[in-house]
Amino acid sequence: MIHRNPNRIPATTEWLRSDEARKVLRVSTCDLSHLRQGGKIAFRKAGNAYLYSAGDCEKFARRSDDEMAN
Repeated sequence: MIHRNPNRIPATTEWLRSDEARKVLRVSTCDLSHLRQGGKIAFRKAGNAYLYSAGDCEKFARRSDDEMAN
């Protein structure tokens, strides 16, 4: 199951596990959950695990870095 407008997510999307996504985003488990629930990053659920779009994580991390620099 993919969340956040599945028509916009290419079939070739690379997915990150939660621990990998947290490292890319430099956020806590709780913050990652808030990003997921707020629709900020695309995710899918595989069994009991959440997988996050690598591209969305990288874009969000870059955008956050840019905002902090200004």
